Amino acid sequence: MRQSIILSAVLMVGLLTFSPVNFTAAQSSTDSARLENEPYDKNELIIQFKQNTNEKTKQALIKSISAVEASKLTDHHFSLLTLPKGSTLEAAAKSLLSHPEILSAEPNYKLAHTYIPSDSEYSKQWYLKNLNLPDTWDLPKGKTVIKTAVIDGGVQVSHFDLKGQITKPFNVITRKKTLLPNDHGTHIAGVIAAVQDNEGTSGIAPSSKIIPVNVFREEEADIYDVAEGIYYAIDAGADIINLSLTTDAYTNILDEAVQAAAARGIVVIAAAGNEHTAKPRYPAALKNVLGISATDKNDKLASFSNFGKYIDFSAPGKDIYSTISENTFGTMSGTSMASPMVSGVTALILAKNPFLTPSEVLSILKESSTDLGPSGWDPQFGNGKIDAHKALVNTPESMSTLELSDKSFTVEGSNKLNISFTPPKDTTISLYVENANGQTIKKMLTNQASTGEPISYNWDGKLDNGSYQSSGDVKLVIKTANARHSLITKKSLKVNNTFVPELTVSKPNYLYSPKAQAKLSIPIRLNKDAVIKAVILDNAGNKVRTLQKNKPFTGGRHTLEWNGTNSNRSQLKDGNYMLNISLIDSDGRVGSTKEIPIELDTVSPSGSIVNSDKRFKTTEKSKIENTITVTESVTGSVSIIDKNGKIVNRLLTDTSFKIGQSSVTWNGQTKDKKAAINGDYRFKVILRDKAGNSRIIKSPSFHLINA
Repeated sequence: MRQSIILSAVLMVGLLTFSPVNFTAAQSSTDSARLENEPYDKNELIIQFKQNTNEKTKQALIKSISAVEASKLTDHHFSLLTLPKGSTLEAAAKSLLSHPEILSAEPNYKLAHTYIPSDSEYSKQWYLKNLNLPDTWDLPKGKTVIKTAVIDGGVQVSHFDLKGQITKPFNVITRKKTLLPNDHGTHIAGVIAAVQDNEGTSGIAPSSKIIPVNVFREEEADIYDVAEGIYYAIDAGADIINLSLTTDAYTNILDEAVQAAAARGIVVIAAAGNEHTAKPRYPAALKNVLGISATDKNDKLASFSNFGKYIDFSAPGKDIYSTISENTFGTMSGTSMASPMVSGVTALILAKNPFLTPSEVLSILKESSTDLGPSGWDPQFGNGKIDAHKALVNTPESMSTLELSDKSFTVEGSNKLNISFTPPKDTTISLYVENANGQTIKKMLTNQASTGEPISYNWDGKLDNGSYQSSGDVKLVIKTANARHSLITKKSLKVNNTFVPELTVSKPNYLYSPKAQAKLSIPIRLNKDAVIKAVILDNAGNKVRTLQKNKPFTGGRHTLEWNGTNSNRSQLKDGNYMLNISLIDSDGRVGSTKEIPIELDTVSPSGSIVNSDKRFKTTEKSKIENTITVTESVTGSVSIIDKNGKIVNRLLTDTSFKIGQSSVTWNGQTKDKKAAINGDYRFKVILRDKAGNSRIIKSPSFHLINA
């Protein structure tokens, strides 16, 4: 069964002021008798603290009027208070406002949906053609998924025409993700983002997402919950906030929430209201909010639509066919429907260029709008009726075309490729090269701040690993990002590398002991991709082991390893060997053969030690001397050990000893510079040769006597 409904007045609530106490500076005193007829909760008060008020002071002030803090927006210094029975808002506000810590005290205004039945004979979705959307959808679509927060009644997230369009739903009332479907919220969501799948309706921006935020208790909502919904939308990453709700009461809490969204670069769009009056309605009349009036099929101001100084644009709002609850569709009317028209077109603009600021979006909409009233801005249509096609045509690309000085780049050392582009301002830019596997092989720019000025970079073909890019295809990549979005721009490049493959090593020769090290590691570097053959030859030039047999290596740093064995994995004798490395690239260019001498040495160093005395009596200047004799250049570590082999003091660590004799002395102190106890001690020496072979020798014991 199809449902056909019109939404009349958006969300309506009267201006509430108090006499003689003003709740906020924006309100003026009126006849106090009017209070009795205004929609607000007579038991709730919204207060705002100064920013630096501590929690103890806050609670003391709340307690001073015997109120209970029902909820609070901690980061924004607002609290919702429940007053005790018998209290009046006027008295409570007067008491709190006498304290300098209180910036404002406001009623918790109520808002409600109202519906008017409608004839269902209107052409379905007439507004799509009216906004030039069919032509718009033929234009190249933006790559960015834009998220619009619909702060309203609950959206039917399971509606088949909203499949895949919902993200991060939140119910402010229940604090859960589950939403109770509501016709009004579902209708707005469909206007913006219903899917294009040849079934049901089509949203204005079908590639966008909806963040549905329920702020209603059945048909009623209040200002505090709406403000909280806005803060949730900010944190959820909304790009656009649609507010198809109104009140004629200015409130500080709603104003601050809207300004917080604008400060984060979010475009805030609100319905003007349906009372056919020029009286300001909020949030549409707030600064940094686009106020939207409604038009009909004939581009006339809808009979119900508000108008006035706060109108920025107009959009279709009468007899709008869209999604409603229970997987059906219906017709609604109201500025509630006009607001999501502008939200949908804004989503198309931001999908093309997500780095636009709200003021830049406003300029594009102004430049693209159709002037319906007197020339220029007027209070009925604002800057005119939005035009989706013109808006998207007038939206600049997020980045200028990535220009390359050559389509095919020859790498030869001195040749350079010029890369130029103009990024959007207030973003960060990363420029890099990817190989065929999508791996980053050259970083040129990393998170560089953009001022919007042209950027030029010259690349000689060298990669981060120090080699040059081999012949083949690569992609130049630009990543543009701001706080909410990032875009990737890629351009293919064919590279021709004319270099002959070359290999370099860090050392001309190596000395290796398999006893000291499990493997000999030989670092190499290639100037480009190449196939390597590496073999070990003995002193007579005979091959004894193949380390690599025609294995492809990428350009850059690598390591060849050998454990001193032959092809049968048997340990080779000490002696001189040669590592022979040959290489060839994919184009058949043969590099010079590299020969690296390797000496195998498994013999431990020899040496002897002699003490200067068998007894050592300590004085301030006395020392015992030990003479160390070695037959080859080594490094040595010398310690004093007690009779149990425990180290008492370390005298030398990794010290070079030349061939011949060297002496080491000890003054009888421990490593913490205290006198060692009387007893027997030894010098312990660890010798290591250049191949890493080691030998431990100990001196004869000597007796220490402390004076």
